[in-house]
Amino acid sequence: MTFDEIKIESKKDLVIHEDDLGHMSAITPELNHKYLMELYSSKEYLHKLEYQYKVLFKDKWLYYSGKSSAAVYEDNPFDLKVLKSDLQIFFDADKELSSSMYKINYVRNKIECITKIIDELNRRTWTISNMIKHQKFISGEM
Repeated sequence: MTFDEIKIESKKDLVIHEDDLGHMSAITPELNHKYLMELYSSKEYLHKLEYQYKVLFKDKWLYYSGKSSAAVYEDNPFDLKVLKSDLQIFFDADKELSSSMYKINYVRNKIECITKIIDELNRRTWTISNMIKHQKFISGEM
């Protein structure tokens, strides 16, 4: 799921309908599982993106430090001599590295959101229990 899909889904999934608390309680484990699977999938994807970033970073380091093969410079010339202390400026301005880091941050934000949804689902049982107790109190059963 995309981050936007998760936001839309969670808005529906986290609603507790007071008129059907038994059903709300019963579907909680299913919802928890749904978001746990998405969490694990996202974490796996994050590890893949982080590995790709490291490989790309190494290639960019070789390129900007002048240590890439001649074939690389034939395809994409780079005639500057960059000081070691200035390499970070080139890394920060590199479109491919920035794009890769954007994807990593997107997935990290997605993981954080899913984690918060799971936390809310874990509190849901307590909330439903209190709602049932409140309904009993209001109806005079307690």
